[in-house]
Amino acid sequence: MKDLGLTAEVYHDTLHHIESIRHDAKSKRAFFGKKKPMEDAVPAVLDYLKVVNLLRHQQGSKVIWTIEGIPAGKGPYEISLWDQSDPLELLVQLEKHGVIKKKRFFDDLEVGEGL
Repeated sequence: MKDLGLTAEVYHDTLHHIESIRHDAKSKRAFFGKKKPMEDAVPAVLDYLKVVNLLRHQQGSKVIWTIEGIPAGKGPYEISLWDQSDPLELLVQLEKHGVIKKKRFFDDLEVGEGL
């Protein structure tokens, strides 16, 4: 993990901060009497992960953090950590897990087939 620029301390600190964002969103809902789902915390976590990814990349890290909904419902979200040392493999894995939508290229099309 160290060769990817990830230490146990960075890993645990990031997860701890994400948990504190989730807890803050839960506390705000209780304080204001709202009964919104935990999805309130997702935009804040996403913003935090963008900053983490940028800062860690500038420090030479080869991992990228993502948050995505687990397929099949409005249910829970999953925090993932990806190895970006092979950009093509990272793209394939992100598409495979539905983090990004697969793009179709003209090379992928059969003659007469539309986009």
